[in-house]
Amino acid sequence: MLEVNRDMKRLICPAYQIGWGGCRRFRVQIVFQRNGVLKIHGNWHSQGQIYDDLTDESLIPSDGFECEDLKKIQEIWKRWHLNDLRAGTPKQMEFLRENNIANYANDYKRVCEILESADLLYDNGYKFGSSWLKEEVPDDVIRYLFSLPALSGDSWDDFNTAPIDENDFFAIINMGR
Repeated sequence: MLEVNRDMKRLICPAYQIGWGGCRRFRVQIVFQRNGVLKIHGNWHSQGQIYDDLTDESLIPSDGFECEDLKKIQEIWKRWHLNDLRAGTPKQMEFLRENNIANYANDYKRVCEILESADLLYDNGYKFGSSWLKEEVPDDVIRYLFSLPALSGDSWDDFNTAPIDENDFFAIINMGR
């Protein structure tokens, strides 16, 4: 697990759209907090959890990004955003993902029934949904996100406007060791 002594922030523009109103940039804010929590949100036609828009057919990948990057960012965003708010253990959550039970937050009772039928309502004594659990984000996910080209000369809340290279990245994560 990566250990960081300060919050790491990055602002990227993986894609844009050209239309009658000019060029509209799809910007994504990535924050990896020193406590290991990953937060991601976007700004395009609206703000917030707009990861589904990353595969909008009208988007054009920005310099340094490919269509595969847009899909990968979307997958990471869906999977790892707010990794400290898991209702289940990794085993319970994996079962839900594998069985395409994505909207568990909207029907807790039904999800508990499904987990109970799979003998997973309790996992090592933990009952699904009895508290928020933290799931560690894999190091390769964090390294990938912070290897993406950052916006330069522009900012959204004035942070990390210059890209960092891999040596700088590892210097940051190894501070204080």
